[in-house]
Amino acid sequence: MKLASSLAACVTLAVLVTVMAQERPQPVLLGSFETAEESKPFAAVGGCKAERVQEHAAQGQWALKVLFPGSPKDTWPGLAYKPVGDLSKYELLAFDVFNPSDEKVSLSIRIDPAEGEAVFAGYSLKPKGMTTCEVYLKGYADATGAVRLKQILPYRRMPREDATLYFDNFRLGFAMDKFKETVYADDSPMPDLTAADRERGFVLFARPYLDAVFPNTIPKPEELNPKLDLFAARGEREPVTFSVRALRDLKGLTATVSPLDDGAGHGIPASRVEVRLVRNLRKRFHYAALEYILMPTYLELAKPLDLPANTAQRFWLTVHVPEDAAPAIYHGRVTVRAEGAEATIPLRLRVLPFKLDDPPGIAYGPYYRPHQLAKQGDLAAQRDFIRRDLQDMRDHGMTSLGLCVGLDSAKVKMDGDKVDLGLDGTSPFEMALDAYRDLRFPEPVCLLTDGAQSFAGKHKLESDEFASAYRAVTMALNAEAKRRGWPEIILQPVDEPAWQDKAACDRNVRCLQILKQIPGQRTEQDGPGDKYFHEVAGPLADVWNYNGSYASPEVIKKAKAAGKLIWIYNNDVEGYRPEMMRYTAGFHLAATGSDGVFNWEYRGGSGDLYNDFDGQH
Repeated sequence: MKLASSLAACVTLAVLVTVMAQERPQPVLLGSFETAEESKPFAAVGGCKAERVQEHAAQGQWALKVLFPGSPKDTWPGLAYKPVGDLSKYELLAFDVFNPSDEKVSLSIRIDPAEGEAVFAGYSLKPKGMTTCEVYLKGYADATGAVRLKQILPYRRMPREDATLYFDNFRLGFAMDKFKETVYADDSPMPDLTAADRERGFVLFARPYLDAVFPNTIPKPEELNPKLDLFAARGEREPVTFSVRALRDLKGLTATVSPLDDGAGHGIPASRVEVRLVRNLRKRFHYAALEYILMPTYLELAKPLDLPANTAQRFWLTVHVPEDAAPAIYHGRVTVRAEGAEATIPLRLRVLPFKLDDPPGIAYGPYYRPHQLAKQGDLAAQRDFIRRDLQDMRDHGMTSLGLCVGLDSAKVKMDGDKVDLGLDGTSPFEMALDAYRDLRFPEPVCLLTDGAQSFAGKHKLESDEFASAYRAVTMALNAEAKRRGWPEIILQPVDEPAWQDKAACDRNVRCLQILKQIPGQRTEQDGPGDKYFHEVAGPLADVWNYNGSYASPEVIKKAKAAGKLIWIYNNDVEGYRPEMMRYTAGFHLAATGSDGVFNWEYRGGSGDLYNDFDGQH
């Protein structure tokens, strides 16, 4: 038996076998600059200078050396490439960039589809090394399914210093070319089965909901013939799970729940128990992983299911205890049916004689972009879409939000000391904060899209004009928030500056310094707990939001004594270690004295959200 360390918490008695992904056609080379002719589709723009050189080639012997000039003015120098024809046969357009610098260099990419608005992406190019940049094509398909692009523009955003990069090996290919599949293989022996089990065609088993059940999971003897037992407070939602292992092909597999009663006249209707199926997707282990596995990923409302022989299917029940439920022990049953055969599972619920309040001062929240909002229709539909999302968050215990939509800086106007924020009730920003207020989220919102900074960006960063405009718009936003009954808005000037370049780090510090001059304005910084985080930006920020892991207890204690709020984020972005998020948001949070847990993100991705291989992340 072997265990992959990353899955050891949820995989027992199993073997993880890595196999090569299915072979696919070779990538189609678009340009490797081996000849001057290959260079013709590429044009240096915005002051860039490009030349073919025999240095740092990723394919062949030649690469394109591009100088991106720095400037005290805001510029966007780049390398424009215009693809020809329909690219829909391929999944991605990729190219390699060598960064000769000792420092990371940020590179932005603008993608202009033949129809629709430009899309932007970005890479942090590793120092002294090659980085592969990828543009996933499916998301740019038109109504006919064709993918036609006006241009792809790798560029540098407002560089203040020169940077030289080497481009090579522009190509069309397939995402799966680079991935390997890890297969979960359960080597446990099948437990002894009764004649009734074999005649019925399936067995039932249960294990804790934090332990994964894969399609080929084999139940342990002690997991068979389960009894489902749980407890919850009034108003609480509490899950419990069971699984079906098919002994033959099953048609129309269903699970239904009876009403629950305590035998003394008190009951909980069956409608308060939601039945869902745990669905499996092929998921990468993390953003940069080249390995993937078919794994339990999301919960789908239950419907009749055809289950192949020798396959396991988990059912996820969520009991929503009524607010006025009498404290008692309630009994019911779950009935599982397939093609006339059935089995029942006892269900026992203990309702506790109290309600759980939101934990005071604790910020639980996802980062939120109203993904696919424009597809919802008119403004009323968009407003309902956002409200449903935030209602879902509240239903799941969220107390805060990392909001990734802000002021539209193009609509902000400033005349002397007067500021017009351009808010007219139609922006996603307003819709989100209105819903946040109405749904009574108890903690401040963290705003990651700093529209005030964008508005002030027409002035030089170090100028008095920048500081004046930044302060004025931020103060106007705070006044508007107070007028509308919105929550306190904690501002994040720059996202993860330590993982960007020096310019981003400097901009973050400058903005924090300005915001600190505004009475009552609190700020947040995020990223790794490095020297910049603790010693440069940290003294200026009110909230320290650590990525993945905290600093030492001594550092945290000192920060708390200085009045800092301590948050942590992105502990289990990938979702294959549910126990990680469970304990980070629970016992670990309490033990460390942390004040909040966030995760990227509520909904998002590129291309098909159920396909892990048609986007960068």
